[in-house]
Amino acid sequence: MVRVTETVGDIFSAPPNTVLVHACNCRGAWGSGVALEFKKRYPQAFQIYNKHCTSRHIRANQASLLGTAFLIPPDKSASTSFRNTDLWIACLFTSVGYGRNVSEPAVILESTEKAMKDLAQQLDEVSTKTEPIERVWAVKINSGRFGVDWQDSKRILEGGNLDLTIVSPPRENDAGSTTVVEAKEPVGAKGTGTRGRKRKANGDRDVQRSRAIDDITTSDQVDGINDIADEPKLNQASRKRRTR
Repeated sequence: MVRVTETVGDIFSAPPNTVLVHACNCRGAWGSGVALEFKKRYPQAFQIYNKHCTSRHIRANQASLLGTAFLIPPDKSASTSFRNTDLWIACLFTSVGYGRNVSEPAVILESTEKAMKDLAQQLDEVSTKTEPIERVWAVKINSGRFGVDWQDSKRILEGGNLDLTIVSPPRENDAGSTTVVEAKEPVGAKGTGTRGRKRKANGDRDVQRSRAIDDITTSDQVDGINDIADEPKLNQASRKRRTR
C-alpha cells in the first residue's frame, strides 16, 4: 500500500540519494514560489529543465510535455553555495502555463496522475542502473502557484505507486508549496494603532509583490519587482528631505 506521509521541515535538507519532487509548467520557467527556490539552489538543474522545455522539437508544442515527468540527476560538480548536491530533482509537468495562464484544476490533477506514473517508471529504470534511490520527498504539489486544493492532489498521490514524504515549512500558512511563514502581531497591536497600520501597509505591498512575481521568468525581473516594491519608501524619503 502506498504511503503519503506529511511532515514539517526543510525539503532541501534531504539526505543524499533522495528525489525532490515539485510541479512545473511546460514553458521552462521557475520564476516564483518553491520553483524559484529550486532555481536559486540548483541553477544547473534549472538550465537542464529550461533546455528540455525550449528545445527545437518541443518548442512548437510545449503542451506535449503535460502529464510527463522529467528526472534530473545529481550534479556533484555543481558550483553552488548551498549544501547537498547529491539530490535528484523530479519535475512533474502538471500545467502548460503559469501566472494567469495556469491550466484548469481538472487538467492539472489528471496530468499529476499521469506524471507520477511516468516518474515511478523512470525511478525503477534508474535504480537498476545506478545507486538505488532511497526516498522520494515532495512539496505540496499544485497547491501553491497553481492554486489547486492540496487534498485533491493528495488523493491523486495516494492512488499512485510511490511512497512519498510531503515536507512543509514550519508554520506554513497552508499556501501549499510556498515557503511563506506567518508573522505574529505584537501583543496589543491587532492591526490597529501606528504599528498595526505599518504592518498592514507592508502586508499589502508584499501581496502586490507576490502577484507580480507570478509572471516572472528570470531573476533579473525579480530584482525589478523588488525595486518597484521599494519605490514608495524612496519617494517618502525624498519628500522628507525636501521638507527639511
